[in-house]
Amino acid sequence: MQIIIQSPIGMSIRLDLSYLYNTILLKHPALNGYESEIIKSIETPFVIRRSLHDENVLLHYSIFEKRLLCSVIKIAESYSFLITAYPCDSVKKGETLWQK
Repeated sequence: MQIIIQSPIGMSIRLDLSYLYNTILLKHPALNGYESEIIKSIETPFVIRRSLHDENVLLHYSIFEKRLLCSVIKIAESYSFLITAYPCDSVKKGETLWQK
């Protein structure tokens, strides 16, 4: 099953729930039970940056339990989708596309 999440920059982002549970949450068990926080980080981040390593990757940051949560979005030709999400301590360098 997939859901579509709207980013504040007007982008529709696909989230495949099977991929979320079977890949992302297995790689980052600290996020188990925080699926809604991942969605929130895409819908209402405090900053969106373009990756320095791939111009087709956007980093959406939100606050997550005294840390930050980074949701990594890939922009493909026909749609955009969540690659991964992970807790982190700082916002990575890159072009700021949107800021609250």
